[in-house]
Amino acid sequence: PVKRAYYESRATKEVSAYNKALADFLTKPWVDQIDAIDYTGHPGDKIRIIASDNGKVDSVVVSISDNAGAVLETSACVFDGENMNWVYTATTTQAVIAGLKVSVVVRDLPGHVVERSLML
Repeated sequence: PVKRAYYESRATKEVSAYNKALADFLTKPWVDQIDAIDYTGHPGDKIRIIASDNGKVDSVVVSISDNAGAVLETSACVFDGENMNWVYTATTTQAVIAGLKVSVVVRDLPGHVVERSLML
């Protein structure tokens, strides 16, 4: 019912809710940008993600791992409607950020998952 209401709210005279849902089902989301310029390895630092979809991006999760692949922290992002991006807020201290990997997992309303990463 929630998904149906979403697609019905996007329907137009020219494109039905069914066609909106079908188009969304056939298209994966994408990551436009990972902005880690404000990340310095301290709690409270922000990483901003611009993620898009022809329908709706449902969630964005960020993980930070070391060069051996061990996950140091992970959490869901919060959507910032004012700036139209997703914001991850760091929770741990990292003494050295060179060589860390920021992994982004984006999920859309139909459940497609896309991953992208950035090496710091």
